[in-house]
Amino acid sequence: MSPPAENPAAAALLAPWSVVLASRGGEAAVLAADGAVTRRFREIEYETLELGGRFADLPARSIVAVQIGNSPNWPAVFLALLRAGHGCRYHA
Repeated sequence: MSPPAENPAAAALLAPWSVVLASRGGEAAVLAADGAVTRRFREIEYETLELGGRFADLPARSIVAVQIGNSPNWPAVFLALLRAGHGCRYHA
């Protein structure tokens, strides 16, 4: 799925993701503290596609707050929000 045209920040993140996914899909992407693989790039993509439907009904360009902690799910949540055309902001 391509990024929304009006969001250059999303495009700047999603275009390289497509390259990484194509070239490294089966490789480890997220590791646990003990070194165990918790997600491969391809698994993140599958999870992203599953989550995409949850964000489709939000108003266009919504800013969505996500409190997920140090979870192996966060890359998929982030990508799904970007693909759905929503903004993400980081606050430390």
